[in-house]
Parts: sequence; C-alpha cells; structure tokens
Amino acid sequence: MPNKTTFAVVLSLSAVAFTTACGSSSTPESQISSTFSGATAALADGDGAKFCDALTPSAQKSFGSQISSATGASDCKTGVTNLMNATKALSSGDWKTFCKSIGPKAAAQIAGAGAKLKTDNTCEAAGTALSKTPQGKAAFDSLGKQLDASLGRLKNGKLVKIKVNGNTATASVTPLQPNDKPVKFEKVNGTWKISQ
Repeated sequence: MPNKTTFAVVLSLSAVAFTTACGSSSTPESQISSTFSGATAALADGDGAKFCDALTPSAQKSFGSQISSATGASDCKTGVTNLMNATKALSSGDWKTFCKSIGPKAAAQIAGAGAKLKTDNTCEAAGTALSKTPQGKAAFDSLGKQLDASLGRLKNGKLVKIKVNGNTATASVTPLQPNDKPVKFEKVNGTWKISQ
C-alpha cells in the first residue's frame, strides 16, 4: 500500500513546483506571482500538461521520477494527472479509479493484502476491504486528510518574498510551514518557470 510519506512527499514537492507561462505583467515579480495562481489552479484541476509545462525540462524530469513509483507514470504530465485522480478517488472511496491511478507497483502492494483480508487479490477488492477495517479506515482517513490539507494550502497559498536576480528568482509560499524551502524560478526563453 502506498504509505503516507509517499503522497506527502509528492504533495510537498508540488508546493514548490508551481508556475505557468508568464502573462503580460510588467515586472518579474508580478509575472511570477501571476503564474503561481495559474499553476495552482492547474494542479487542482488535475491538468498535468499545464502544470508540467511550467517546469524547466530538468525539473520536469526530476519531478516525474519522484512521483513515478506512486503513480506508475514515466513522465511528469501523466504522473501529475494520475496523482490528482488518485487523490480525488481516495477522498470519495472510488477504489477502482484509485487503483488505476496509482500504478502497477503500488496497486500490487495493496492487492497483496487481499489474502489476509479474505478477499480477492486485486487492488480494488483489497482496498475496499482494508478501508472497512479499523486500522485501514484510520490510515486512509489520515492520508485523505493530509492530501486535502496539502491541496488546500496550495490552492490558498500566495508567493511572498520574491527575490529576482537576473534570470533566476526565489520566493516563499505563505502560509509558511517549518520545513518549507524557497521556490526557485528560472527565466527560459522569456518565460518564468520553476527550476526546483
């Protein structure tokens, strides 16, 4: 079963990976702020293409490999789309969509619990059965709350302390959390994109 840490890491990475193509704002700071809100909307909508287009090529590759085991995707776009589908499915108890979205490795881990739960060895059957046990219900409820809180923070977050240095910039996401790191941006072909 994918653990809380896997999804928490992915969502934490998402927090520092938000920007989209710059608008026509006149200053770099206003362009970066504007693109941040567009990217958070793309993530909330599960638009992996728009979200990943906002990353530099090296950031796309890094982010894609970070979420590959949790989503079964080999590219950033599919990984983000799968992650958001899995998050929404978990919240609604839609085990069929959840299992399809998390990829074969994670689905096999859940399916492996089927025998112990006296159900079919499929991700959907085992996930459904596991969610009805006290321990499983508590684990999935906790994971769902953690995911919802992370998404809520990202949706309502704002960029602050934007510091531009030529073609690079850093900013922080507010409300700040104790382990937050600055978001790093890079101007690529005239457009601000997330670099780390």
